[in-house]
Amino acid sequence: MFDYKKFEDNIVPAMENTLKKWVQEHDDIYIMSLDCARDMTSIGIIANTQ
Repeated sequence: MFDYKKFEDNIVPAMENTLKKWVQEHDDIYIMSLDCARDMTSIGIIANTQ
């Protein structure tokens, strides 16, 4: 069974750190999302800028 709580506990800080880094590089980020492969073998963070 997939441990969603562990996943959340690991991914949220990683997303926050990534967003902090990206905001220093791009001051026009207006949305950020998490992209997960259907089988959960791959995840990524996507952000859009103006």
